[in-house]
Amino acid sequence: MGVYMETVRVFLMNTDAARWKEDSLFSVLPRGRVEKAARHVRESDRLLSLCAGYLIFRAVGDHYVDKFGKPRADGCFFSVSHSGKLAVLALCESRDVGIDIEAVRAEKDEASLAEHCFDAREMKEYAGGAPFLALFTSKESLSKAEGCGLGNDPKAIPALPLDGKTEYKGKIYFRHTLALDGYYASVALEGEDFITTTEEVYVT
Repeated sequence: MGVYMETVRVFLMNTDAARWKEDSLFSVLPRGRVEKAARHVRESDRLLSLCAGYLIFRAVGDHYVDKFGKPRADGCFFSVSHSGKLAVLALCESRDVGIDIEAVRAEKDEASLAEHCFDAREMKEYAGGAPFLALFTSKESLSKAEGCGLGNDPKAIPALPLDGKTEYKGKIYFRHTLALDGYYASVALEGEDFITTTEEVYVT
């Protein structure tokens, strides 16, 4: 018999799937999400906000934000991120989960950002060729699974290993870092290793 592994479902939505369909999204999303999206002046930001809201609507349903700013729902755990033209949502039925995605782009100050975010071991990996965004999303996904955010000292949040087991604030987490087309994404789960499935979502 095979060894059971937890499954984290990852839903992806490209803003191209939402363009020209904003009226349909407005009709199904909660008023708060619509108002939040409408506050964005740039179309790209508005569409990302709408897509993130639609992923929650389709995959999770009713939800709330706890006192730490972490989204919660009865019966499941989820985390949302967006960058470039992609919104993503990670969903797990039994354990705290975090996801972060970043679009690959030229960063003029990448080296200084690395020095600000990475500890000595992480800087060595970065200098040895590990992509900045792979390390950064790994760090961010862990902070979101724990519920604290990057905070004032991102160096205190371990980015390594990119795939495997780590300990943070007295808890065990597992992470997997994904290289998508033009993006890096990382998923972190509390307590045990996992597999991921991916599903692209469109407006219905």
